[in-house]
Amino acid sequence: MKLILKDKAKVTIFANIFHNLKNILDDANISFMPTHLYMQGMDGTHALLVELKIESEWFDEYEVDTNDTFGLHCETFYKIINCLKEDQYIELTLEPADDKMCISFQGGDTIAKEFQLSRIDMDVELMEIPDVEYQADICIKSKEFSEIMKELVIFNDTVQVRCTDEQIELLASGILGSMKASIKETDIITYA
Repeated sequence: MKLILKDKAKVTIFANIFHNLKNILDDANISFMPTHLYMQGMDGTHALLVELKIESEWFDEYEVDTNDTFGLHCETFYKIINCLKEDQYIELTLEPADDKMCISFQGGDTIAKEFQLSRIDMDVELMEIPDVEYQADICIKSKEFSEIMKELVIFNDTVQVRCTDEQIELLASGILGSMKASIKETDIITYA
């Protein structure tokens, strides 16, 4: 298996994915398949399921002949990715049934770096995620949503969502107080 990611914007996106995943998952299985990269994991409370699929075309180079699943520690993988310098590109290599994945950063006027990440054996079966038809499909800018959630969690880690024709309300209340965020239709990208 060999994956290369050179596009600066995509390298940033890839790094951000694992920056955020380390806050949710301790360990995860990444499946390298001939047509795509797939990852699924569940947080420690078993309340949140994360699923990630990146098509092979998204990478600058993607060579995977046979399916291989590699268990990794998300925080360690992010710490490695965090060593990437601005003008460098990412190369991931893994020989079939090898216990270590090679992660290398090259390019630019900086020192080339190579890391070995040990495989973690995880006896976890993939969960089947059924297709569900929801009463409301909402698309909001993730940065705005993240900021609102950080504010709501001040009062409770449970958020109530109310959808009307005019707006979406997010509510959190606890012993120390409450907060209501009203997202107007103009702030919503899509609402169906």
